[in-house]
Amino acid sequence: MPATSARPHRHLRPHAHPPRTATAQLLLLQRPAPCPAPASRPPGPPGPAADEPPEDDVAPPSLGVAAPAVKVIREHLEAMDRGEEPPRTNPRRGAAAGRWPTSDRSHPAPAGIGPPGAGIMGAVDWWCTATKEPWSWEWRAYPGIWMAVALLAVPFLLSLRRHRAETGEPGITTRQKWQYGGGVVVFWLATDWPVGTLGAGYLASVHMLQWMLYTSVVAPLLLLGTPEWMAERFVARLHLQTVLRKVSRPLFAGVLFNVVLISTHAPFVVDRLRVSAAGSIALDVAWIISGLVVWLPIVCPIRSLRSQSYPIKIVYLFLAMGVLPMIPGGFLTFATYPLYAIFELAPRATGLSAANDQIIAGLLMKIGSIPVIWPIVGVMFVRWARQESADDEAAAAALAEVVPPAAAV
Repeated sequence: MPATSARPHRHLRPHAHPPRTATAQLLLLQRPAPCPAPASRPPGPPGPAADEPPEDDVAPPSLGVAAPAVKVIREHLEAMDRGEEPPRTNPRRGAAAGRWPTSDRSHPAPAGIGPPGAGIMGAVDWWCTATKEPWSWEWRAYPGIWMAVALLAVPFLLSLRRHRAETGEPGITTRQKWQYGGGVVVFWLATDWPVGTLGAGYLASVHMLQWMLYTSVVAPLLLLGTPEWMAERFVARLHLQTVLRKVSRPLFAGVLFNVVLISTHAPFVVDRLRVSAAGSIALDVAWIISGLVVWLPIVCPIRSLRSQSYPIKIVYLFLAMGVLPMIPGGFLTFATYPLYAIFELAPRATGLSAANDQIIAGLLMKIGSIPVIWPIVGVMFVRWARQESADDEAAAAALAEVVPPAAAV
């Protein structure tokens, strides 16, 4: 056997193979380069104090980061080595706010460490978007959504105030106040946390629930709550008379609504738009506008633009919002694999698998609007019957005036 002194000691030899775990690699980077043993040193097992200082006292100059950063990284990597989920952090209270999300908040986050764009603007999430963070029920703030809610409410209130000052009349009924206010509240609940966050990047079923609330609840309530004089003033100021006259036709409105429905639920569109605030805003705005358009022939604030025939309105509403959405909804329900990568790869927020979540989304698209559509269709049937009865009575009265009873005998 060769002499032990002819070979470098095992603590001083370079690693023949890289470390197997990420934690070992990190600790290796933290360790300073070994120094060669002095020539006069006798062979033998070296003492730990002579070879290298304790690991906790060694600064990590090779990483160029502060000690709290190394501590956070080490905790994450050790959890990954054990097969556990890394400890959750809140970026808004951690690195994005200028400090690491640990119990030791006395050290600022080192430069270059933290989420991208963690500056004054990057630290704020303006709209609900898809993220790869594990789902948490911790409340999140989205100032852009609050601004959108204010954009719906403040101009409406200012217009009412101006109308009251000019005419001395309220210009709106109590029922319309509740309808418009309900539309604004439902829009806020469907867009903000937690529904908006879940629908943006965690659950396809909640994503579909947002679309259903926008098109079947928010849009008709906003139209019903808008006074006719306010709608006429708005249309005249923006010169939308010709456009509104065309889009309020049943055929055009139904086709436009379903084109937007299919295009905004295509997998490649959802997967690309939901990852950014601008894309999520574009989807939500498209759903709101298409919802307003599809309800114009039924409840347009300007009564002259509504369809005057109850049979046409019944058939239109049944086809546009009841039958045609069943076609794309069927593809989602009976698909053999998840179609949306953004929801398939997202961290699971509930016990639902991606496939079952997509089935629920397809069912919502197919039959989710039935509780809204069928009661309205029933009301229109009743009004149609009353109108027919009133017309028959009016025709009989007119005939009685033209032909006296004695002459009729």
